[in-house]
Amino acid sequence: MFPSIALGHAFRSMALISLVASTAAVVPLANVSAGDPPPKRVITDPNPGFSGVWVDTVNDEIVVSDDAHHSVVTYARTASGPTAPLRQIIGESTRIDFPTTAVVDTVNGEVWTTMNDTAERAVAFPRTANGNVQPARIIDFTVLTPGQFPSNRSWGLAIDPVNDEVAAMFQRNPGGAARILGGIGVFDRTSGNVKRRILGLGSEDTFADPHGIFIDAMGNEIFGTTEGLRRGLAPTDPSIVVFDRMADGNVQPLRQVKGSRTGLSIPKQIHVDTVNGHMAVANGGNHSITIFDSKATGNVAPLRTIAGPRTGLKDPTGVFIDAKNNEIVVTNWGNHSITVFARNADGNVAPLRTLTSSFGGPQVGFGNPASLGLDIANQEFVITNCVSHPRIATFDLFADGQVPPKRVLYGPKTRIGRTAHGIWLDPTHGEIAYVNEPEDSILIFDRLAEGDTPPIRVIQGPDTGLYRLNGGIMVDVVNDEIVVVAGAAPGARRTSIAVFDRLAEGNATPKRMFTSPDFTGSPVGIWSDPVYNEIYTAGGDEIFVFDRLAEGSVSPKRIILEDGTGGGSFQQVVVDVVNDEIVVANNGQRGSDPPLLGAVVVYDRLAEGVATPKRFIQDAGVSGVQFPRAVWVDLVNDEIGEADSKQNDVKVFPRVW
Repeated sequence: MFPSIALGHAFRSMALISLVASTAAVVPLANVSAGDPPPKRVITDPNPGFSGVWVDTVNDEIVVSDDAHHSVVTYARTASGPTAPLRQIIGESTRIDFPTTAVVDTVNGEVWTTMNDTAERAVAFPRTANGNVQPARIIDFTVLTPGQFPSNRSWGLAIDPVNDEVAAMFQRNPGGAARILGGIGVFDRTSGNVKRRILGLGSEDTFADPHGIFIDAMGNEIFGTTEGLRRGLAPTDPSIVVFDRMADGNVQPLRQVKGSRTGLSIPKQIHVDTVNGHMAVANGGNHSITIFDSKATGNVAPLRTIAGPRTGLKDPTGVFIDAKNNEIVVTNWGNHSITVFARNADGNVAPLRTLTSSFGGPQVGFGNPASLGLDIANQEFVITNCVSHPRIATFDLFADGQVPPKRVLYGPKTRIGRTAHGIWLDPTHGEIAYVNEPEDSILIFDRLAEGDTPPIRVIQGPDTGLYRLNGGIMVDVVNDEIVVVAGAAPGARRTSIAVFDRLAEGNATPKRMFTSPDFTGSPVGIWSDPVYNEIYTAGGDEIFVFDRLAEGSVSPKRIILEDGTGGGSFQQVVVDVVNDEIVVANNGQRGSDPPLLGAVVVYDRLAEGVATPKRFIQDAGVSGVQFPRAVWVDLVNDEIGEADSKQNDVKVFPRVW
């Protein structure tokens, strides 16, 4: 079954076949098999992924963001049960991509949303927009100058029609060497020009993985939530931070709600009831809604907490206090529902009504899947969510249709953050290795761990060389090593590849590190081949091959350049040494106008230069392969699996089509 490979290496090769990088050298092949075959199996979910919520009390509507299908959906405010939307803004022209928030500006007749961390923009539409329509306006975060927010990743958005301003909560610190997350940018509502920015530099805790935001124009304050993940450091407690609305520059919050008594746990959206002086937070980590006095500060208990099996809360993400109708409206990402409670609800109470998607069925829960891990021995695969509700989910290898995961790792103790680019499933040692970008760490979990379970080992600290981890990870069980795209440290010109002992822990120094003057961008995919003693990296339109024992600044042995097949965005990659092939997910350019489709691409292992693929899959109406980001190669069942970052599904094809 595995020619030229020792029996002891068989399962290692199978396990090796789930992530990472590749490259090689040979003359472009003359015969190319361009395919659009139907998938053998597809795991998908037709339901919306309810994220942010806003109640339009003027027009009696509920507006929600749907991160599963990149849309903004409007329902009647009093709708209950399985419900079809009144309107849905959806399609390529909308420029919506993994929307997190939905905000209605009834003064100016607009609905706004911002993206998670996949598209650096906020978009506004006429309030009654429907279908595949272009935005009325776009605030483009990428045009911000250095020293403001060069890498933004905005989750939260707030509109202030009184002062004609828009505020965005950014996940990443605005440049420099400070290892601090986040900031707030305030923009002119119509021009999109930057007016103010709140940086919070000097404190590790001010913007520790921020998410929700709300502007109280009457009280002249800005409210935000933070989840607690910090670069290079162990997590801190989640918090609510409050700033003066006119704050500008490096300032500290006026107040901070934080500590063991608060009940905050992976807090997402925050909403302030300016009529009754309350604020509500959606806590995905403990499936609760916590309500505080809006002037609360310190380690204080909530006034009320809605939680328990009767509530129907499951990974709540959005919350809105409707003072006009005396209700609290909650979006539950974890069970396709919107639950409505009395405004003064407390404890384990049933909702007044529950709105559900008209499709129904179990929640699959994909959200920009960035990497796949294959476990042939136990007939399972693992998949990460890169932005929407970060988690590690385990599925049956032969799952098909709308199926729930077998196990899910999710919660504050896991330390899993919302920018997940790499995972590796090591069945030999019964472990999962995970790259955690928001805190510059590698997390190692037991393979069977689920729920809010902490990692069994953590690699993190200044000596690790891990910084802004944008790539993948692999466990080389033959050489007992972890190979990871380590990122580019502050001041470094290029990304490095780090190799750790497999059992490394804490502030561990890598066994060796290398970079290359040929890196023109940041590699994403990584693969260590113990058979031919090579390391492959993949990113942009390049695949590099290095000696496995490379150290320092080295040139690659071979370089593969994409020939234009898949949009020039190589992601996860697999080296199939049995069939002498490299299989890579080319993600395409989903943010371009029009988008450029990606492809699952197969090269000869020894290809070199501008290489014509041996074969590739790209959608022409059949396969559905549009923006693949992750791949596996299953030699036992002769299959290739791919995860699509835009369609939020996993498709399985024959290995050769």
